[in-house]
Amino acid sequence: MKLSFGQIAEKKDSILFFDADSTCLGVFYETNNEIDSTVYWDLNKDKIDVSFKVPEYKFGIDSLNELLLSKFREQLNFVEVNGAALVYILLENGEIKEIRIGKRIGYHRKYDELIEKTLMMTQGDWIIPKKTNKPLLFVYLFKMK
Repeated sequence: MKLSFGQIAEKKDSILFFDADSTCLGVFYETNNEIDSTVYWDLNKDKIDVSFKVPEYKFGIDSLNELLLSKFREQLNFVEVNGAALVYILLENGEIKEIRIGKRIGYHRKYDELIEKTLMMTQGDWIIPKKTNKPLLFVYLFKMK
């Protein structure tokens, strides 16, 4: 949002975000109701200033969804799982640094590790938006059916 001349920007901590186990992962900072920066705590509990942007998957989003679904199902040995996971993925220099489950939808936590393992198969296939000079955090909806 652009400010008019003389308008004062109001910055505040507005949104905390958590993983599926209620661990605080970070804070979105807003200026005039728009996210302008994000702080994230990694698995080592280090505070990282990140860009909250969506990268491109180099083979396209449809290809990504098909790959993840087929690899996930293959590793399940055809056990029927119908659910989804809202996943936070942290990229540093285009590489996946960590994956955190933000929300489990219709499945048991025992599949979290398999979701993470499946997502790691995309390592090196992410295209970072230009002018991104800090680690990138984005959300992906991992569908199991």
